[in-house]
Amino acid sequence: MSLLIAGCNPATKKYLHPKLPSAINVPAHKWNFLNTVYQFEIKNDTGSILYAFKNDTLFIARNLTDEITHIKVPKSGFFTNFILSGNNLLFLDGIHNILSVYTINLVQQQAALLKKIDLAPLFDAKNSALIYSRRNDLFIKGNIVYLRFGKFYESLNFSQRPIFYSLDISNENVTINDSLFSYPSSIRKRKRQETATYLFDGADNNLNCGFVSEDEIEIIKSKKTAQVIRKIGPYADFNNYNYNRGKDLGYVRHYVLTNERNIAVFFYKQRYVVVKKLKTSRLNEAARYDLYILDKDMQLISLSSFDFEPTENIFPYKNGIVIVDTSGKLNYYEF
Repeated sequence: MSLLIAGCNPATKKYLHPKLPSAINVPAHKWNFLNTVYQFEIKNDTGSILYAFKNDTLFIARNLTDEITHIKVPKSGFFTNFILSGNNLLFLDGIHNILSVYTINLVQQQAALLKKIDLAPLFDAKNSALIYSRRNDLFIKGNIVYLRFGKFYESLNFSQRPIFYSLDISNENVTINDSLFSYPSSIRKRKRQETATYLFDGADNNLNCGFVSEDEIEIIKSKKTAQVIRKIGPYADFNNYNYNRGKDLGYVRHYVLTNERNIAVFFYKQRYVVVKKLKTSRLNEAARYDLYILDKDMQLISLSSFDFEPTENIFPYKNGIVIVDTSGKLNYYEF
C-alpha cells in the first residue's frame, strides 16, 4: 500500500471567512426524545436523516420540522452501539460479542430481525477485546461492517495494531477480513492518550478515518491501492501525554479536561467538517471551540470560533451543520 502525505507547517492562527450561527426553533413536543444522544446518516450527499433509539423504538426524522417516524424493534435486547444505514439497523453488544442485524421498512414502519452474529468465534476472544466505547466504533458501508479490536495487556494501548477490521454481513458464513488504517505516529509513539476515531465516507466515496487526538485524516482509495494522509490544518496544538504519570489521577484529569480534541469529524456536501475543542491552561478556564470547513481536497474554506458549550449532538443539516449547545439551542452554520 503506497503512502502519500500532504501537510501544513505551523502558523499563527488566522480565522478565515468566519461564520455566525442562526438559531433553529424546533417544537419541543416533536423533539423531546432528542434529550438523548442521537445520530445521523448522510444520504448520498443530498441530505441527512436523524435517528435515535430509546425504549425499543427507533425514531427517525428527515427534517427538524418533520413529524417523527416511530418503529418498534422486536427483541432488540441489550446493546452498546447501534447504527442505521439504508434499510439496515445494527446493534452491537460489545460485552457479549453479539452483532444483531435488522431490516427496516420505513413505509410500513416495521423492523424484522435478519440474523444474529456471534463474533467471539471469529477472533481470539480470550486474549483480545472488541472495542466499543464510542459510537463510531461501529460503522457500516453497504453490507460491510467495520469493528475495532484490541489485544489484552498490550503496553501501547492497542496503538500498534490496525484500527478497523471488516466483515460482510451478507455472507452466510461470516469471517473477519483484512484490517484498515493505522494510528498516526503521535499515537504509536505514545505522545497521545486517546485513540478514538471517526470512520466515515469522504470525497469520491472513499473510506476516511479521522482522530480525536490528531489533526489528520487517513483516506483509503478504492480497492486499497493507496492510503493518503492529509492534515486538517496548520494550527494543531495537542499536548503530549506522559505515560509515566498515568497513575497520577490529578495529572490525568488535568490532561483530559484541558487538552485539545476533535469532537466531530465528517464529510457532507463535498466538504469536510471538523469541530475542535481548543486547549486551555487551567481546569476552570472556559473552553473555546473552532469550526473548520474544508473542501474535498482538504483546503480550508472557512475557520470560525465559538464559545458556547456544545453537546455531542453535532450533525449535517440542509446546506450546513447544526451544533446543539448545552442549553438546548440549535446553532445552524450554513456553508
